[in-house]
Amino acid sequence: MTFNRPTLPAISTIILAAVLSVSLSGCVTGLVMAAASLDRAQQEREAQRPRQPAPGE
Repeated sequence: MTFNRPTLPAISTIILAAVLSVSLSGCVTGLVMAAASLDRAQQEREAQRPRQPAPGE
């Protein structure tokens, strides 16, 4: 299989785009997981706090 010159830049651009999208999706996944763990930690801290009665109860 032979490629002419105009096809090679297009193929390399597609490969570069695929590599970058995989890298960025890993970063986004990491950020989502970090945000979820922070939210979970906040919920656990709130659950451990003694409940204060609201005024009027």
